Amino acid sequence: MRKLSLLLTFLFFVAFQAAAQNQITGKVTNAESGDPIPGVSIVVKGQTTIGTTTDMDGNYSLQVPSDAQTLVFTFVGMQKLEEPINGRTTINVQMEPAVEEMEEVVVLGYSERGRNKVTGSSVQVNAEELEDVPSESVDQSLQGKVAGVNVRTNSGTPGAVQDIRIRGRNSLTAGNEPLWVIDGVPVTSGDVSNTGAYTSLNKLASLSSDDIKSVTVLKDASATAAYGARGSNGVIVVETKGGQEGQKVDFTATTTLGFRNKAVEGREPLSGQQRFTLYQEAIHNSFGVPEDEAWETAKTYGLAGVDQYQNWIDLGKPDISWEDALANKNAPITKFNLSASGGTDVSSFYASLNYNVTEATVVGAQFERYSGMLNYTRDLSENLSLDTKLSISNSRQNPVIEQSAYFASPIAAKYFTPNVVRPRTDEGKPNLDYPATFFNPLYLVKNDINYHDMTTARGYMALDWDITDNLRFDSKIHGEYSILNAFGYGNRNHGDYQAQGGNVSDELERTLNYTIQNSLTYNFSFMESHHFDVKVLQEFQKDKSRMLGGYGENFPADGLIYLDNAPSNQETWGSYYDWMNLSYLGLVNYNYQGKYVVDLSYRREGSSRFAEGYRFGDFWSAGVAWNITEESFMQGQNLFSNLRLRASYGTSGNSQIGLNQYQALLNYNAKYNESPAAYPAQLRNRALSWEKNRNLDAGIDFGFFEDRLTGSVAYFDKETYDLLQSVPLTRTSGFSSYQENVGAMVNKGFEFELSADIIRSQDMNWSVSGHFSTVENEVTELATDPTGGELNIQNYAKKVAIGHPAWGWYLRDYAGVNDEGFATWYKTSDREEVTTNYSMADKMWNGGSALPTYSGGFSTHFDYKGLFLDVNVMYSGGNKILERWAEYYLSSNYIPTALYQGMEELMDRWQEPGDEETTDVPKVKYAYDYSSEPSTRLLYDGDFVRVKGITLGYNVPEDLIGQFNLEGLRIYARASNYFTWVKDDGLKYDPEVRANGYTRLTTPPVKSLTFGANLKF
Repeated sequence: MRKLSLLLTFLFFVAFQAAAQNQITGKVTNAESGDPIPGVSIVVKGQTTIGTTTDMDGNYSLQVPSDAQTLVFTFVGMQKLEEPINGRTTINVQMEPAVEEMEEVVVLGYSERGRNKVTGSSVQVNAEELEDVPSESVDQSLQGKVAGVNVRTNSGTPGAVQDIRIRGRNSLTAGNEPLWVIDGVPVTSGDVSNTGAYTSLNKLASLSSDDIKSVTVLKDASATAAYGARGSNGVIVVETKGGQEGQKVDFTATTTLGFRNKAVEGREPLSGQQRFTLYQEAIHNSFGVPEDEAWETAKTYGLAGVDQYQNWIDLGKPDISWEDALANKNAPITKFNLSASGGTDVSSFYASLNYNVTEATVVGAQFERYSGMLNYTRDLSENLSLDTKLSISNSRQNPVIEQSAYFASPIAAKYFTPNVVRPRTDEGKPNLDYPATFFNPLYLVKNDINYHDMTTARGYMALDWDITDNLRFDSKIHGEYSILNAFGYGNRNHGDYQAQGGNVSDELERTLNYTIQNSLTYNFSFMESHHFDVKVLQEFQKDKSRMLGGYGENFPADGLIYLDNAPSNQETWGSYYDWMNLSYLGLVNYNYQGKYVVDLSYRREGSSRFAEGYRFGDFWSAGVAWNITEESFMQGQNLFSNLRLRASYGTSGNSQIGLNQYQALLNYNAKYNESPAAYPAQLRNRALSWEKNRNLDAGIDFGFFEDRLTGSVAYFDKETYDLLQSVPLTRTSGFSSYQENVGAMVNKGFEFELSADIIRSQDMNWSVSGHFSTVENEVTELATDPTGGELNIQNYAKKVAIGHPAWGWYLRDYAGVNDEGFATWYKTSDREEVTTNYSMADKMWNGGSALPTYSGGFSTHFDYKGLFLDVNVMYSGGNKILERWAEYYLSSNYIPTALYQGMEELMDRWQEPGDEETTDVPKVKYAYDYSSEPSTRLLYDGDFVRVKGITLGYNVPEDLIGQFNLEGLRIYARASNYFTWVKDDGLKYDPEVRANGYTRLTTPPVKSLTFGANLKF
C-alpha cells in the first residue's frame, strides 16, 4: 500500500510539472538588416539545460517552466540579449551587431584594444588561418602570413624548432628569437631536448593549434616596450579559445589524415656505375695509366675503395640507392580533435582533447602528442569573476641523429654511404658487411632506442574585481611544469657503440616556470571627448630546473637497455639552474573623440641574469595615431572608410644570454697531484647588462569603399646598441677574452600590406591579399682589439665588420676551372688574378648575408555556395645560402668515389680543353684537392617562391545536414608546399634553410597532402 502511495505521489508530481510548462514561440532577426538569424542560442536564464536554437528562418519554439522570467539570446557576432517573458507566449526579438565585431580587437598581451586605438605595428592571425595547416607547432603555421616575419624550418623532422626573425637580426651573440606570450603571460620556448646531435624538440609543440583563438605579432616599440628586456626581438601573443556566456553547448569534431614527402628532392647521388666510372677516371688522371687499366692499377696498389667495388662487381653490379632504402615515402599524418564550448548566464567554458601522430620522411622518426585543455570562467558575484585555464600534454618524439656528418644518420647516408654497398642482404635483413667507417641505419633504427618524452602542464587562474564601474583589479597566477625524459640506447652489435658493448644515457629534467601578475586598470572620460585607459601592473616570473642523468656501457646481453644493466664506465651528473624577473609597468592610452590617440608605456625590469646594481633597466615607448576618417571634414564622403596615420618610438631590451655570464667562475674538472683541483674559467664583469634598442616606426593604414580595399604602409628603423661581444684581453690576465656590452647595429626597412574584396555577395565571395617587406641590416659599431683597431670577428665562412651586414659572407671567390681542368680562385678582391692554390687566395666580401632582404606572401579566397578555394604563397630573397659538407660529396678528388658517395654534378667534370667554357667542375683526381672547400662555388642566391597551401573544400548546406541534428560540416583537401621555384639553378637543397644560412644534413622541409573534415553538432 505504501509503494502504491509513493507511485501516485510521483505521478501527480510529474503531471503537475508537465502542466506547469509554457510554450513560447517567436522569431529572431538582425536589427540592422531585418534578416532572420539561424542558429541563435536561446536559454532560460539560470536554467541553461532548457534551451533551443533558431531554424533557418530564425524561428524558434521552447517549452519553459511557469516560473521562468527571462530568455537569453546569444549568437556569435551579435550582442547578447536578455528579454523578459512577462507572461508572453510569443516573443520576437531583434539582435544588434556586437560592438567588438564592428571594430577589430587586437590582443596585445597585457591589454586588448580596438584596431583604431592602437598606435603600434601589429598583425593578428585568427584561428581560421591556422586550423588547416598540417603542423606540429603554432610557429610553423605563421610562415608567409605576416609582413616582416621570417620563419625558417630548422629540420623537417616533426616536432623540431623553427627559426623566427622579426624585422631582421638584432644581436651578434645573444638570442634573436621573439618572446612568446600565452594568455597574457610570458612563457619559455625553443629547444628543450638537450641532445645537440639529435633532432631538436620544440617547447611550443606541446600546444595544439586547434586550441588557439588568435596569434598576434607585435613588431614596434609601442607594442613591445611593455615587455621590457625581452621585447627586443619582437613579441608573439597567443590567445587560447574560450566559451561564451549564455551559449548552448556546441561540439566540434575535426579529423585530418594525410601523408608527407620531401618538398625538394635535393642532389641526386651517383649510381654505382657512375661512381665507378669516375673512380677509374680519377686514377687515370692522377697516375697516367690508361682508363681501361685503372681498375687493375687500383687493385695492384690496394687503393682506397677497392674492396667496396670488388664486392659490388661480384654481386653483378646491382643498382643501389641508399636514399630510397631509408626513405619513409608517403609518411602518414593523423590528427583528431574534439572540443566543446558553451555557457550559462554567469559562466562559460571551453574543453578539448587532441591527438596528433606524424611520421618523418626518413625511417625511424616520429612525433606523437596527446593533449587536453579546459578553460572556464564564472561570475562569482556582480563585480567579481574567476577565469581558469588548465591544459596538459604529453609529446613523444623519436628523433634521428642529424645536424652534422654522422655516419649513423639516415639522412647523411645519402651523402656518405657508397651506392656500391648493399643496404640489405639477399634475405632482406640489414647488411652488416660494411666498410669500417660506416653503419647501417636500417639496423640502427630497429635496434637502437632514442626518444624525447615531454609532459607539460599549464595552469592559469585570474580574479577580476570591478571595484567601481571604471576601476578594476586583476590578479593572475600562471604556472607551467614540464618533465622531460631524454633517453638514448645504442646496441652492442653494430654502430657507434659496438666497441663499448653498447651504451645508454638517461636524463630526466624537471622545470617549473611561474608568473604572478597584479594590475589596476582605470578607465575614465571627461567632457565626453577625452577618454583615458590607464593600467599599472606588477609582474614576477621565476624559472627553475633540475636535471639528473646517468650513463653506462657494456651490456651483458641483448634486450637489456636500462642503466642498471650497463655495469661499465657508469657515471651520473646533475645540474640546477634558476632565473627571475621582476617588473613594474605603466600603460596609458588616450583618445580624443576617437580621432587622436596617444599610447605611453614605461617598464622597469630587473633580471637575475645580471649583477646586483646592474639588474634593473628602464624601457619606454610613446606612440600617436590620427584617425583621419573620424574628422568632420571626412564625413559624407564615400571613398575612404578608414584612413589613419601612426608613429611610435621607444626602447626595449634583450636578456637572452646564458646564466652567470657576469660572474667569476671556476672549473672543478681537473686534478693536481691526483687530488681534485679548480682553475679559473671565466673573468667577472659585474657591469654586464642587456642589449638595448631604439625603435622608430611610422605608417599609414587605409580602407576604401567600405573596406573593400584595405592596406597599410610602414617604415621602421631599429638600432640595437650595447651589443654583447667577446672582447680580447692581454694574456697576462690569464684569460683570452671576456663578455662586454659594446657595439651597435641597425635594421631598417619598409612593410606593405594590401587586401581586396573583389566579389562580396551572399552566394559568391572572392578576396585577395598580399604583403611585402624589406630589411637592411648593417653593423655600425664594434669593440676594438688591443691595438685600437676594429675587432676581427670571423668564423668558418662569415665576418662581422662595420659597414657590412652582421655575419656577412666572407669567403674565397671561386673563379671556375682553367684550361687544364684545375679549380681556380681569385687571389685578391680586385679579381684580376687567379690561382690554383687555395691557400694563396684571399677571403673577401661576397655580398649579402644569410638574412633575406625581402620577403612576402600572397593569398586568395574564393567561395561559391559552400564550395571554397584558398591559396597561400610565400617568397623571400636577397640572401645567400652556403652548402656545407660538400667536400665529402662534391670534391673532384678520391673522397666522393673511393670513400664516400658523390653526387651527379660530378659527371659534368672537365675532361678536355674547352670544357672550362661550359663547366665549373674540375677534372676528377685521386689526389686531394680543395675544390669543394668553402668558397663562392658553394654560395647560392636564396631567392625562392613557394606555394604554402592550396585548400579546396565544401561547407555542406544546413538543409542537408539538419536532419542529422548537425550544425555544420566542412570537408576539405589541402596540398602544402607542393610547388617551389628557386632562382639559383645551382641550389639543389631546399631553399628554406635555417636562419644562419647553412645547409645541414637534416631532414629537409616537407610537402604534404591532407584530407580533413570538421563536424559541428
